[in-house]
Amino acid sequence: MSDNQLTPPSLKHFIKLTDQIGMIQHCIKNKPDLTHGYATDDNARALIAINELILHNQVPDLLHRQLQRKYFNFLKRAYFQDGFYCYLDSDGKPLEFGQGPWSTRATMAIAHLLHHNSSYQDEANAFFNQLLPIILDYQKVDFQNLSLRSLSFVVFTIFYYQQTKSKDQTIMANLIKICQQINSYFQTRFNTYTNKDWVWIDNKITYDNGKLIQSFLLNSILLGQPKIAEPGLKMLDFYLSITYKNNYFQAPGNKGFWTKKQHPLFDEQALETYSLVAALTSAFLLTNKQYYLDIGYDVYQWFYGKNRLNITMLDTDTEGVFDGLKEANRNLNQGAESILSLVLAFLCLKYRINL
Repeated sequence: MSDNQLTPPSLKHFIKLTDQIGMIQHCIKNKPDLTHGYATDDNARALIAINELILHNQVPDLLHRQLQRKYFNFLKRAYFQDGFYCYLDSDGKPLEFGQGPWSTRATMAIAHLLHHNSSYQDEANAFFNQLLPIILDYQKVDFQNLSLRSLSFVVFTIFYYQQTKSKDQTIMANLIKICQQINSYFQTRFNTYTNKDWVWIDNKITYDNGKLIQSFLLNSILLGQPKIAEPGLKMLDFYLSITYKNNYFQAPGNKGFWTKKQHPLFDEQALETYSLVAALTSAFLLTNKQYYLDIGYDVYQWFYGKNRLNITMLDTDTEGVFDGLKEANRNLNQGAESILSLVLAFLCLKYRINL
């Protein structure tokens, strides 16, 4: 398969999940369920996806501007002082404030919007300037108190900001220092946990695993040091050795996650397929090795039935994506994270971009 053979996913369910507040988090089967409201994570991913869809003319002009505005406004609504609320309830009331991975993913999404020079450039720039003190504070933070994914999204934020036309060189110099700190911390963890049987920066493999790999690869670009990518590429090869050994992608199951001693097979989440496709695309862009891209195309087929149960993860009627691959069947709910994972994986492969 090549990028020319990739069929754009339908946005029917993507749009169905979006109301006046933003993208709704959950569905009961294919019907949006407002019981759990809206997740900042999902709306950050949705903003990144729509930015790319706009850039590549994949959605009608009026519709895409409306969607982009909704996701951007959601993140502004979820923001408060030095972080983001994790959720908005069904009435749009913010819930669970903090600086978890959702907070740095939201910051990453605003940097991505700024990088894409959208029609909201002035607004995006003003909002990003509000967020900058939060990012710059990472120079003084004890990384052991933060999740690894939070730090990975900081690297993505800086990577996108570095590509903006409006970047401030003094600010960029300070952001590069943060990249150096994150790289040092990640390299230390890699050396601590890695041995002949386990090549990772933690004692467990949990979720959105490709972002940990990508943080090494993007940091090598930001810092101009190719060697920085080496642990990330070793992690990627190790991850493939345990998830792709049967010539289909076996996502780590979320019933306990993966350790040296246990590899639960279910439930598999669509997010892991996108996350690996993204890491493989980044590896290809960095090394120019076709091997990574070829596997990326194959892993992408997880959505279309090349998986443990040989069953498609797409609902042909609703054009949504089922929420998980269970022991013997599918989770029939079709929430935001699943359709976003398909769209983002497609964008990575089709346009060969770091997402």
